[in-house]
Amino acid sequence: MRRAAAGEPVLSPEVTRGLIAHVTGGGATRAQQARDRLSVLSDREREVAYAVADGLSNAEIAQRLYMSVGAVKAHVSSALARLGLLNRIQLALLAHDARH
Repeated sequence: MRRAAAGEPVLSPEVTRGLIAHVTGGGATRAQQARDRLSVLSDREREVAYAVADGLSNAEIAQRLYMSVGAVKAHVSSALARLGLLNRIQLALLAHDARH
């Protein structure tokens, strides 16, 4: 009560637990949440996403996965659309999180 009277912020234990659960994903790990999101992708789209997370260019991904650069671009675009992401940086971060 003294802290509240002094104008300091005070959270009840229930609110504190709720805030912690929200920030930590309610027990699910960040990696598991990322893996769950990536599960909507095809195996090939997921492979491309992991290669994007490795920082590879489209040409490097094509060489690594034995596909054309056009196919890589199509898989990146498809993955972005299916996941509701705006750019390959977001895709790379998501794939990176899924690995850890």
